Amino acid sequence: MPRKYQSLISNDSHPLWVFVQQGIGKGVVSIKFLLLARLLGPNAVGIISIALIILAIIEGVTDWGLVHAVIQTKKQLEARKYHIVWTWQLIRGILISALLCFSSYFIVLIKTDYPLTILLLLAVLPIVKGLASPGILKASRDLKFKQLALIQIFTTIFDFVLTMTLIIIYKNAIVVIVSMMISEFFKTIISYFFFPINPVISFSFHHIRDLLSFGKWILGNNILTLLNNQLDKLYTTIFLGTSQLGVYQLSFKITQLGIAEPASAFSQYSFPKLSHEFRKNPDNHYKLFLNYLRLIILLSVSTMFWLWVNMSIIINTILGNRWREAVFISKLLLINMAIGSIMGVLIPFVRSIGKPKIGVIATSIQLASFSLLGYFGVRHYSLSGLVIAIIVSISLSFVYTLWKINEITNLFTKKSLVYFFKCLLIVLLIPIFESLNNNLLSFIGSSIVYFSIVVSIFIKRDKLLFRRKIVKSFLSK
Repeated sequence: MPRKYQSLISNDSHPLWVFVQQGIGKGVVSIKFLLLARLLGPNAVGIISIALIILAIIEGVTDWGLVHAVIQTKKQLEARKYHIVWTWQLIRGILISALLCFSSYFIVLIKTDYPLTILLLLAVLPIVKGLASPGILKASRDLKFKQLALIQIFTTIFDFVLTMTLIIIYKNAIVVIVSMMISEFFKTIISYFFFPINPVISFSFHHIRDLLSFGKWILGNNILTLLNNQLDKLYTTIFLGTSQLGVYQLSFKITQLGIAEPASAFSQYSFPKLSHEFRKNPDNHYKLFLNYLRLIILLSVSTMFWLWVNMSIIINTILGNRWREAVFISKLLLINMAIGSIMGVLIPFVRSIGKPKIGVIATSIQLASFSLLGYFGVRHYSLSGLVIAIIVSISLSFVYTLWKINEITNLFTKKSLVYFFKCLLIVLLIPIFESLNNNLLSFIGSSIVYFSIVVSIFIKRDKLLFRRKIVKSFLSK
């Protein structure tokens, strides 16, 4: 094996590991979801989604942001603080499980045909998560992406094989939750093989006051983000029913796989990297941020273009005609995902410079506007109205975040704005390809355009928008 590849593989902090994790991990999870959708249908997907929404809500409102605080803080952290944070996270897991068990009975009273067993099984997950090795916290701060990626990849593959085996045998939505529970046990066990640190229960929470102080803004942002992410699903469930929730979830997952998941990998890498750079070299920190932003804008817009043109082919080929309703909803959601991907760079940046309050306010704007627009949209225009409300609300949040970043740093020049609008010109290609009325021709033509854009980013012969320097800092070791 060439020396440069050996060096890359042995480099625990190389960003490639984050993308390998996200590419394999999120890709496998999305494939699992699509297979479940084809095998079980909209109603079963809706049932599973309701359980996961409830878990996400309870997890979100109890997350104090200590993991982000550990990563961001400039202070050196002694071993005892990691154990204190681990204890806090374990207590949180127990609390989440108790709340999930308590709330499950009320949910069954409201929706009498909902299986109680699913919620009770799901209640085991938070405790198991809280028992994972405290070494994961230190690894996240020290940019040990390789070990973290391997843990997630092994767990995801194990979960996929187990879920598919059980679903083929039993063909029941409950086995999906059973598989999640067993896989979380597996992940906790292997975390101690990678990070063999014996956890020590410590209730000396006064020693992490500084982390809790930073984390309160993360908690606020997490709660608001949670409401933003789940309110659309709650509206769909309440006003349109379980089957329509299944359609919406499928549309969401397809667009998430195409745009949001790669951007999530980038965001996962960028926050610890930007925080580390801000501690060591603030001047280079701002330059790095602009490079990341330009890259994600170009990739998000071009991917949105390709998926929009080919969405009908993708859904009909993979899932069949009973999911045909999801085509138009998926196209609209692509706009939301593209803007959200760009926000996935902006929010880590403001957190890395110690300004998490900006993220909280931006999310508040999004939540407040969607609460009203989403209710009106879903009541009068069904799923289409709901998605349009989502697009409007995230756009308002996006504009506010850009404005505040520029107010603090004065980073955005006329040249940066021109670059942004040039990228948006790619969107104008959508009606041209859709007017062809030939799926095969549209697919071939749009694919040539899309892959030309992607390849152009990485070659030396730069053309207008596609400059190699955009990714140079990201690919450097």
